[in-house]
Amino acid sequence: MRTLCYQEDFMFMGPNAFAYYFPVIDGYIREVRGEEPDDDCCAAILGSAVAGQLEEATNPAIRSIASEVLNLAAHVARNAARYTPDERMQKRILREWRKVDEAAAGLTGR
Repeated sequence: MRTLCYQEDFMFMGPNAFAYYFPVIDGYIREVRGEEPDDDCCAAILGSAVAGQLEEATNPAIRSIASEVLNLAAHVARNAARYTPDERMQKRILREWRKVDEAAAGLTGR
């Protein structure tokens, strides 16, 4: 599935919808192999979208997926090279997902 045209949808949907559709992001990030030209951008931009959604920390739907989000952030941290061979882009991806990790950790008390 190509998410390039849907990334902004994930950024701007309400927290309940985001929590419902989070498995789509999770599945995409775990399956992508950096074989498509925009896979690196997708990984970075989706990290930014997830981090932005975690700002809704008081919303029960967002809090309910915090552990899943932490798990995905850890996956990205271990696998940044799978999205692109470009080390600069890997750093961008890691930077975005580090924000996700920090925000989700705050929600879980980790």
